[in-house]
Amino acid sequence: MSQCKNSGGFTIIELILAIVLVGILSVIAVARWPGVGISIYSYRENLAHDINLARAMALSRGESVTIQNSTNHDSYLITDSSGSVVKTSTPLTGLTIYTFIVVFDPYGDPGLQDSDIGLELEGNTTALRVVGESGAVVFL
Repeated sequence: MSQCKNSGGFTIIELILAIVLVGILSVIAVARWPGVGISIYSYRENLAHDINLARAMALSRGESVTIQNSTNHDSYLITDSSGSVVKTSTPLTGLTIYTFIVVFDPYGDPGLQDSDIGLELEGNTTALRVVGESGAVVFL
C-alpha cells in the first residue's frame, strides 16, 4: 500500500475560515468608509416605522403613547402615558430633526391635524407626515 504524503496545502476548513474572516473585515471597513453610512432616507424610513410602532403600542396597551424629537434634535424617543421612555433612536451626527410631537390616544388616533416632520442631514432635506385621524405615515 502506498501512503499519502503531506502536500503542504490548506485544508478546506482553513480556506472557509479565511473567506469568512475576509468577509467580516470587509463589512467593518465599508461601514467606516467616508461617505458610506445611514442616509437621511433610511433614517426617515426608520422614523416612519417607529411612528407606526408607537401607534401599535397605544392600541395594544390601551394608553396614550408619544413620539417626539429629543432635546438635541438629533434623535427621537417614544414614551408611554406615565412618561417612561420605551424606545430611543440612535443619534446621528449632523442630523437635525425639526421639532415635532405626535401623541397617539388609546385608540391609535393622533388627533385631527396632520403632523409634518422635517429631517436635514448634510444639506439634504426630507420630510414625512402623520395624517390626522388615520395615523397613516406619508413620505413628502
